[in-house]
Amino acid sequence: MKTTVHIHPQHTKESACQKTNHLAIVAHQDDAEIIGYSGIQQCYLKESDWFSSITLTNGSGASRGGRYANLSDTQLSAIRQSEQIKAAQIGDYAFCIQWDISSKELKEQMEFFACELSQQLATSRPDTIYTHCPTDKHSTHRVVCEVVITAIRKIMQSDHHYKPTIYGVEVWGSLDWVPKEFLVELDCSPMANLEQALIGIYDSQIDGNKGYDKAVLGRRMANATFNSSHNSDSARSLNLAIELTPLLSDQSLTISSFLAPILEAFSMQTLAHFNNEK
Repeated sequence: MKTTVHIHPQHTKESACQKTNHLAIVAHQDDAEIIGYSGIQQCYLKESDWFSSITLTNGSGASRGGRYANLSDTQLSAIRQSEQIKAAQIGDYAFCIQWDISSKELKEQMEFFACELSQQLATSRPDTIYTHCPTDKHSTHRVVCEVVITAIRKIMQSDHHYKPTIYGVEVWGSLDWVPKEFLVELDCSPMANLEQALIGIYDSQIDGNKGYDKAVLGRRMANATFNSSHNSDSARSLNLAIELTPLLSDQSLTISSFLAPILEAFSMQTLAHFNNEK
């Protein structure tokens, strides 16, 4: 499988893997910057911590507009990969790996690519992993979540001491509906300039009347503002996530079974006020 690999100039490929303790595993170029920013800024500010990313598809099927409207899939993919490397340079990532496969290939060979991913993760074993939430509206995002869970489970079967924390973070569809007891708030407040620069580098996605740069930052601000109706904001910017670690601790647990109590709690919470309607 063809991959594009960028390594921080301070590292070798081996040391980049060994030093990485925050890793985003995502579907498309720009997803790591959307879901992983709390880890990016933490590592940027702390010399001993390193953030890295793995992008599982080549982004060739993205919508396009503006000056990118007439590009072929191959041309768009090359530009998106270049933008991802620029983001990795701005964000000071230890490594950035991009797979050159389509969303269709990933969906059709999930088990194969889960094995490929587990081999790539074998040398890094990051403490904290960010990926897509299983309730995401984008089908490729949901597939990536499944592939990531399967890959980490494979590693844990042979290494029982490896117990990472994994977050499923919102992208297509907010997680503000999730009951508080299941919700994780990832603080994205520090370094607003870095936050803006990272998402703004993806001109190929923004130029076609898709305002990802404003939408991502706006959602984070809205999450912080609407987090509590009776208290002052405790953060400027928040990503919302569901912790997926129970899916690693209990490998017999299906994603459907994992989501069931969250959906039940939401239903009960929502209907409680109306239960005495006449």
